[in-house]
Amino acid sequence: MTDVRFARRALGELERIETWCQANATGLWPKFVAELAQAVRLLRVVPEVGAEYQAGPVGVRRLLLERAQFYVYYRYHPTKALVVVLAIWSTRRRRSPSLR
Repeated sequence: MTDVRFARRALGELERIETWCQANATGLWPKFVAELAQAVRLLRVVPEVGAEYQAGPVGVRRLLLERAQFYVYYRYHPTKALVVVLAIWSTRRRRSPSLR
């Protein structure tokens, strides 16, 4: 089974998403967390499930959280059996995250 870890940047984005949810839509946070947890479980079993992110660096993939309308950007390291979540980004944002 593949290990899934969150980069510091992704953890910061989760904090900002939680803060926004608590201020604007309190019922959204638990739903978001549940959908993200489901995505993490999927990445552990099928790490290449996300589409290759053509606009980003080589090897970056993204997985859509359909209900929450966020992308999970990640890189899969097959030799280490490791997925690193790089960013969690709203589909409503006009620009893509800078992934270096």
